[in-house]
Amino acid sequence: MRAQPLPSDPGGPVTLTLDEQERRLVHELRAIPPSPLRDRVLHLVHDLLSFAAEPACHQVQADGVPCPTALNSCDTCRRALDTLEALRDRIRES
Repeated sequence: MRAQPLPSDPGGPVTLTLDEQERRLVHELRAIPPSPLRDRVLHLVHDLLSFAAEPACHQVQADGVPCPTALNSCDTCRRALDTLEALRDRIRES
């Protein structure tokens, strides 16, 4: 199941318990000024979190069944993790 977007209700307060990393993420997202860049970052973060919540490979495996987990050591999972690492490296370099 893909992560569902939150309903749009900009006026209602929300109470959540967040750990330190989650608080930092929310703070950093809110620190980005409204702009097309912010919109793209938010969409990218949403897509990335949706992928991380359900990283199963939709390609049919040798047994004819889609792979249910990213814990397997297959080429597709390795490429996804390598892509994330390359993105992280490029961000650090800039």
